[in-house]
Amino acid sequence: MFMDLLTLWLFILATLATPGPGNLLTMQFGVVLGVRKAMMFVLGTTTTYSLVSFVVGAGLPLFFEDHGAYLPIMKFVSAAVMLALLAQGYWASQSNPTGDMPRFRLTPAMLLIQGLMVPPLNPKAWAILVLCWAEFGTLYDTAWKNQLFITGNMLIANVVIQFHYASLGSYLGKKAAFGPKVQLGMTVATALAIIILVLM
Repeated sequence: MFMDLLTLWLFILATLATPGPGNLLTMQFGVVLGVRKAMMFVLGTTTTYSLVSFVVGAGLPLFFEDHGAYLPIMKFVSAAVMLALLAQGYWASQSNPTGDMPRFRLTPAMLLIQGLMVPPLNPKAWAILVLCWAEFGTLYDTAWKNQLFITGNMLIANVVIQFHYASLGSYLGKKAAFGPKVQLGMTVATALAIIILVLM
């Protein structure tokens, strides 16, 4: 049991903890809004990431094996929506020329909704969970035990990892050197990560 748990967490650190669209968006919201407000986004991502894990464990990838034509459409729609979310985050970080009021204000409800949208639209999230279930999905003799082991640990991991990304973003946002150019560079890097994942 301990070795299975250790192996799963090593897998999580090598995959889920690496920079991807969800983690980079979390860091960007940490820069713009601080940790506390960014955690509304994390609440959303954790909820649907757990749901994606559940449906992967329930056999949804088998549907796509039989209906492969849907995959390219889903990938490009997903990329378009995630790029729109990224643009909203960047827009919210910019101030009006005449003052400090943001041009676009992100409310907690909007952050939650955006967080809910990201994992189902994120190719990296699906790839990680498909690999995870292929590797660890037969450790236990019943489906609910496998769901509890994999989905439960993924839920905890998503909260912990994205909290650290939000904290890193908040720390960077307080640095004087972290100006508009760095913010723009971070946004472009996230956009490139999304595009690369779609083209892979």
